Formats: sequence, C-alpha cells, structure tokens
Amino acid sequence: MAWRADNPPVCPEPKVFAGQLPFEVTTADVQNLFSQYGELRSCQVVCGPDGRSKGCAMIMFNSWTQAELAIEGENNTTHLGGSKPMVVKFADPPKRGDGPIMGIAPKKLFVGQIPTTMPEEALHAMFAPFGNITELHMLKKNPGAGCAFVMFDRWSACEAAIAGLHGKTHLEGAKMPLVVKFADAKIDEFGVG
Repeated sequence: MAWRADNPPVCPEPKVFAGQLPFEVTTADVQNLFSQYGELRSCQVVCGPDGRSKGCAMIMFNSWTQAELAIEGENNTTHLGGSKPMVVKFADPPKRGDGPIMGIAPKKLFVGQIPTTMPEEALHAMFAPFGNITELHMLKKNPGAGCAFVMFDRWSACEAAIAGLHGKTHLEGAKMPLVVKFADAKIDEFGVG
C-alpha cells in the first residue's frame, strides 16, 4: 500500500513542533499553554549554540490524542504573542544520517495475525467501534496468517483500537493473538532518497 505525499510520516512518539514563536517566549510559557491539552513528558524551546531561542519548541505528550488536540487548538493562533500565527504540527521523524527516516504513518495501524479466511467486512466490523475508518487494506499472502492496514481519521481511534485489541483478541484460525500497532513508515514509499 503506497503512502500518499499528503500524509508524510511523523515522529514515532506523540511529539509536537511549535514554530514561529516570538524569540522572548520561554519554555515555561510553552509548557503553560500546551499543558491544558494533557500531561507533558517534555517541553523545550529550541535554542542555538549561543543559547538564544530559534523561535520554535518541541513538546512531547503522553498520548497521540492529547497531541492531536493541541495541534487543533493552537495551530494558526497567536496565544503566545507575536504578529505571526504559530505553526503547530506533529514533529517530523528523526533522520539517521544518510539512513532511513524512522517514523510512523499518521493514524494508520498495522494489524497482524488475521486468518486468511477472514473477510474484509468482518475486519471492518471489528475496528469500526473505535472510530471512523478512512481506509482498510488486507494482505493475504502468507498461508495461515494475513495482515491488514487500517487508517482512522483520529489518533484517539488508533489508541483505542490498540488498547482494545492488541494481544487481547485471538481470532479462530490464527496462531497467536491479534497484533495491533502503529504502522511503520517506509522511506521508499515516500519517494525519498
């Protein structure tokens, strides 16, 4: 399944980038604003070697749901002052030198340990209670176990599906319980490199 250019990979943790911040904004200012969306694991204004702000910050949330709410609530606002609205988005995945981009596909889950006899409609019905499914694609190449990719419109739906199904559901005909996790992003699927 090819990844779309309008859906690039993101950092594999719920990390948010906030840009176009006034240079006088402090880490405490950013922390105070973004903590209303949930508990922060870390928050830091990015500074150069001289210790001066670069006008951006990185904020790590405990969940993707919290990060998504922060982006929706703060992108294109001036809640931290300044004349330019902030750019608030999921952080880009880290790059490993000349190696691959290490990220995940936004709001897309990998589902493993699906019996090859399972119809797509049954898989859709299993995931539909967690949220609005925007794409579902089943792969049935291996004898005995297939896999699928399920994309939701909200990060909260992904987190709910993982919490509700991963390792807890054993489908008839599968050797092991269902595997549900965020789908890895592959560099070659983005035409990068």
